[in-house]
Amino acid sequence: MSELEFAVVELEKLLGVNLVKITEGLVELFIPDLSKFSDGRRIEPCWAPVFYNPRMVMNRDISVLAISYFAKLKKRNITVCEPLSATGVRGLRYAKEVPSVEKVVLNDIDFRAYKLILLNTKVNNLEDKVEVHNEDANILLHTYTKRGERFDVVDIDPFGSPVPFTDAAIRAVRGRGLLCLTATDLAPLLGVYPKACLRKYGAIPLRTDFSPEIGVRIMLGYLAREAAKHELGIKPLLAYIRQHYMRVFVEILTGASSSNKALQELGYLLFCRSCLWRALEKGHVPRTLVCPNCGSKLEVAGPLWCGPIFDRDFVRGLLADYESRAYMRKKELTKFLSTIVSEVEVNEVFYTTSELASRYRVQEPSVSDVVEKLRELGYKACRTHFSSKGFRTDAPLDVVSKIVRELSPK
Repeated sequence: MSELEFAVVELEKLLGVNLVKITEGLVELFIPDLSKFSDGRRIEPCWAPVFYNPRMVMNRDISVLAISYFAKLKKRNITVCEPLSATGVRGLRYAKEVPSVEKVVLNDIDFRAYKLILLNTKVNNLEDKVEVHNEDANILLHTYTKRGERFDVVDIDPFGSPVPFTDAAIRAVRGRGLLCLTATDLAPLLGVYPKACLRKYGAIPLRTDFSPEIGVRIMLGYLAREAAKHELGIKPLLAYIRQHYMRVFVEILTGASSSNKALQELGYLLFCRSCLWRALEKGHVPRTLVCPNCGSKLEVAGPLWCGPIFDRDFVRGLLADYESRAYMRKKELTKFLSTIVSEVEVNEVFYTTSELASRYRVQEPSVSDVVEKLRELGYKACRTHFSSKGFRTDAPLDVVSKIVRELSPK
């Protein structure tokens, strides 16, 4: 029996389940046999002794691209910390697939996960780049908060909300570094549990067709306020929702002026359920309480981020990096990234053809036809990744409503 085979057998005894070897991106790794964790209809990765979710491969693909392009912008080698590593797949991919990554610190408080990360690090011959810890995530991050010891990238990918780790994560990122966050607690952020959203993120959500965008802006607003406590600012580079999770990438900027500038981007989303008018309004308190379109009382979400949620150069650079990686090529990912690139130019809250058609009691028109018509009239318009029926535009509501009626199938 080889040394590797012996290590696998010993780890299987510790985990109480067989391990299987898989390939993701350019790394090979051992994970628990997920076929043993099924309710008869689908696999439940959270039931395994160490978490690995195959549905998050595209999430990790995008993260590799983001860190890769970020490293190119820095024009130097970078360091990365992932304090909630589980199998280690995300951080190992950074070490293997991003040449400029010189050091990755992986960690998990679960001893079984720690041992599995060590094994997977060895399988990929990354011992010279990867440092593995078995520690509480916040304690680990706090040991790297001194000047000169912070990371270029901190990636928080929890099961649930990132809130318990946010403060320590922000402090462990060096100036002009990158903070990456995942949130899988979408129900509060999307307005299903507004009190939970208020408790965790200090903001009121709304349940609407465009709740996903409200949720992303609430998250970014929360990060801006958390960073400001340490005289730091944020610059959103990429923020999106897909399937059951939200993912945001923000640059951390130093100094009180940076935090003040970021706080100036905070405000509220105003929405009229009577006529579907909506707008973002910057400011510490909402000033507009009556719909300027129909005179009805407005609903308010926030405080939240009112500025751009995508950085033009960053998302275009990310797409260019993707096009150079043949092994990562997927039709779904190509479409997703291309849609986000198109959204960069329109910082307006999106509409959906379904909500508009329902409001005007007409048949739902094609999203593509609506976008094309708006462009013909000289307005900015694009589809959005948030919804297959969604589109962004700077056209006023009366123009949008007229086009929806005109293009409705008779």
